Amino acid sequence: MIYQLEQFFRRCRCYLSRNEWLLRLLSLPVYPQEKSEYESGLIIIQVDGLSYHQLTSAIDHGNMPFLKKLLFKECYRLHHLYSGLPSSTPAVQAELFYGVKNCVPAFSFRSHKDHRIVTMLEPQAVIDIEKKLSSQGEPLLKEGSSYANIYSGGAGETHFCSTSIGWSHFVRQFSLVKTVMFILLNIYSVLRMITLIIVEFFLAIIDFFRGTIFRRHDLLKELTFILTRVGICIGLRELVTVGVKLDTLRGLPVIHANFLGYDEQAHRRGPQSKFAHWSLKGIDNAIKRIWQTAQRSPYRDYDLWVYSDHGQEHTLPYPKKFGSTIEYEVEKIFSELSMATIEPKSVTPQSISSINSEQTQRIQLLGSKRLQKIMRTNKLQTVVDDQTRPTTIAMGPIGFIYSPYPLSPSLKEEIAVQLIKSTHIPLVMCLHDINSQSQQVRVWLAEGEFYLPSDKEHIIGADHPFLDEVTKDLISLCQHPDVGDWVFSGWRAYGQPYSFPIENGAHAGPGFEETHAFAFFKTAAITNIKRSSPCKREKVIACYDL
Repeated sequence: MIYQLEQFFRRCRCYLSRNEWLLRLLSLPVYPQEKSEYESGLIIIQVDGLSYHQLTSAIDHGNMPFLKKLLFKECYRLHHLYSGLPSSTPAVQAELFYGVKNCVPAFSFRSHKDHRIVTMLEPQAVIDIEKKLSSQGEPLLKEGSSYANIYSGGAGETHFCSTSIGWSHFVRQFSLVKTVMFILLNIYSVLRMITLIIVEFFLAIIDFFRGTIFRRHDLLKELTFILTRVGICIGLRELVTVGVKLDTLRGLPVIHANFLGYDEQAHRRGPQSKFAHWSLKGIDNAIKRIWQTAQRSPYRDYDLWVYSDHGQEHTLPYPKKFGSTIEYEVEKIFSELSMATIEPKSVTPQSISSINSEQTQRIQLLGSKRLQKIMRTNKLQTVVDDQTRPTTIAMGPIGFIYSPYPLSPSLKEEIAVQLIKSTHIPLVMCLHDINSQSQQVRVWLAEGEFYLPSDKEHIIGADHPFLDEVTKDLISLCQHPDVGDWVFSGWRAYGQPYSFPIENGAHAGPGFEETHAFAFFKTAAITNIKRSSPCKREKVIACYDL
């Protein structure tokens, strides 16, 4: 009798559940259609850009109360995680999803095969890279779902990823009635979006008068960025949360979702800023809602894991510090050394203010052409490099220079020295001998010339928590075929690092914070991780086999 009452109330709760109504509204299939046994499942949540120390600070200051509850009441443990180099999402997810290290040298680079400039939000470029990855390893998310990631990870259903912009095809089948019902069933999230638009608007006005984040002639442009931040921090987060909750009720075996809100705010205002940490409250609440729904899944017993792909460094924007662009300074050096009969492109306040990192293009993940038109974002596509002038690519604190002509070793060294003296770049690297099997890398600093790995303490910092790992990965980075003639970095071991776009928080380099990520698992999973190999993907599989 009691069992029958429990089943009756369970059916009533399911019938009245908003998520159940959304399942019916979207006509989504249930995954284990022919299976009756209760199986295990895995939900992996990535908090993009959140370092280990920023997470502990957020927990201590009450910005992530649900993770704190899991830590103290649900036998979860917080684990240090090394991101690898480059400390950026495309490289980390390639290793996690396919077990392939050093897949790409940065978020943007020039392909050595066809001299096209690749950006890792451009769908076709990411699809081509993922095809190579899938031939080298079994995908982690097979038969699962993937949300707001760079790669699909082999998932059967992908949403808001670089390989599939926007939500899946079933959203295009929405009628007006279904659209209204969808909004009403998610009215709480809609109200949060409206509130944040108002808050962001006033913050933009305050920043305008302070002049701390952008120049005053950029007010209108800054106001348009409000849509980007609201779309990523709230809109995309809520859509991803709804999708993951529905997938747990459908019984998908593995789900990977990426929350970009903190990374978006940290790029703009800094990783330690109050507003970036305020966005963690929304992410924490989203994780809580996913966990609660997963506990009620009728098909699977889900484990929930939370991790970050990398951290962020608090950086000085190079254009704001020196009043110029790194592209202009590099072309100036080539022109002075008669390496290229070119006139360096002029630098204006408008050209400086237009330099932004990848987060300004993330709004395209939502798939809204109307919103892209309002934001005036360029269509993401690979472009053929101009072979008549040097090419400089730096969408963060690490960049590459590609010479239009072959260089002698002496001239290559002379240009490296000039890059340090004239452009204020803190660190320039290249292979010691490109034609040999030597593992040495030449490094130029303001203090002179050094070598990796022998001078790693002076170059990277003796107190770096992952000194040996970073040293090996920097050498591997310089050996990548797509890095060009020089690799340069804004990293300074004993000073605030630079980032070459206009941003107050950055990642991709060898810094203390940007390489220090975290993993948040149950106690049993941590025990297995310590016994497994150092590859992050193999760690996940070892735990998933529990």
